[in-house]
Amino acid sequence: MAGLEAKDAELEAKVAGLEAKFGDFIQMFENEKSKEVSQKAAVDATAEDAKDEPDAVAEDVEDSDTTAEDAPAAAAEDVAEETGIFGVNVDLNTNVLKQVRVALQWLNTDHLLDEGLWRVSGSNREVMQLRAVTDEQAAFPLDQIESSALMTSLLVKFLQQVNK
Repeated sequence: MAGLEAKDAELEAKVAGLEAKFGDFIQMFENEKSKEVSQKAAVDATAEDAKDEPDAVAEDVEDSDTTAEDAPAAAAEDVAEETGIFGVNVDLNTNVLKQVRVALQWLNTDHLLDEGLWRVSGSNREVMQLRAVTDEQAAFPLDQIESSALMTSLLVKFLQQVNK
């Protein structure tokens, strides 16, 4: 019975460690997201005000370097830069942190008792292959990740590239 209680305590300590590592990161993202919502509301209010002043909007359009023909291409470039998981701006791509949360839940479900959870790294070749698949699918390929070492290595690679 004492052994089971010790395992429970160890498991709770590991969960607390994961929450501490990623909780601040996720909270920071959620705070930034609420700022974006506030800023979008301010932009929408400004746009509503601009309806009352069509001459000012016309002057802004005339001063712009982007032509109507260039706008779709510029928008496509912005979208192309922000797909995937690695190296994208987490402030602009909300899917990224959702996928990180899924990855952490995968670790929490069956892998918290794995020895060296954050210390042991996965095979570099496998990590690079899984990273490519992750970027292609814009989600961690949970069905292809065979060990907690691979998942933690992917998460470490992700964190190293946040907003670089």
